[in-house]
Amino acid sequence: MGLFYSNFTLRGPTQLHLVEVLRSLKRTAFVSPAFNGCITLYDRESEEQNFDIIEGLGRQLTRTLNCAALAAVLHDDDVLYYWLFRDGTICHDYNSSPAYFDPNSEPKPPTGGNSLELCAAFGCPTTEPEVHQILNLDLLSEQATIPCELERHAALVRVLGLPPCSAGVGFGTIEGGFLPVEFNKITFTRVG
Repeated sequence: MGLFYSNFTLRGPTQLHLVEVLRSLKRTAFVSPAFNGCITLYDRESEEQNFDIIEGLGRQLTRTLNCAALAAVLHDDDVLYYWLFRDGTICHDYNSSPAYFDPNSEPKPPTGGNSLELCAAFGCPTTEPEVHQILNLDLLSEQATIPCELERHAALVRVLGLPPCSAGVGFGTIEGGFLPVEFNKITFTRVG
């Protein structure tokens, strides 16, 4: 069994402001410290990978905080989904393996994603070619330089300059004490 997690990385708001909004929404979550002007939110309810909940929370947070957010979901380390939100709107979404849940389908290349919008939202327009390549890489090809979807997410996080703990970490990882060693010294703020 592979890794499952979800999280939101927001660019713009302070950790304190995000915590206040989460408390007002009565959410149970963890929040990372700021890194490069971004913070990562690990919401308990979103961990169930219910896309309606994820989309609703992403819209609400970015509208309230007037910011951009990247919601990411890793499903069994086989599929990476993400949504880019800005000011209460979904700009675009991404699915790394659209045929994954269809047992009668051949594997298909990733769908969605917009490297220009993604890089603009996180203030790194010069990395667009690399982000484009990461999003469109076929992990099943012999030329794949990334072995799995966790590594695809980690590569996006690196290139976009997001908090390193945005890849490989979700609410359950933190609550259960299963953090990767490199994140053990991070102090996450608990809400709810």
